[in-house]
Amino acid sequence: MQLIIAEKFIREVNPDLNIQKVENHPVFEDSALVTASSSTGESLFIRIAFINETVALMLKNHQIKAKPIALYQ
Repeated sequence: MQLIIAEKFIREVNPDLNIQKVENHPVFEDSALVTASSSTGESLFIRIAFINETVALMLKNHQIKAKPIALYQ
């Protein structure tokens, strides 16, 4: 279910990406790894960390800060 949510999130954030694969991250158990390519043909590997409702609420209320997830090639 989390992988479906991760794919939906990526599609909403950047609908121009060509998503090739969404899988559990091989190193970080709390993350998905999305393999995609950009409209220019650039290969992208995107890590999406899963968070629970408590953490999501804390982020929303600015009780904690999060670094943006970086794209890495």
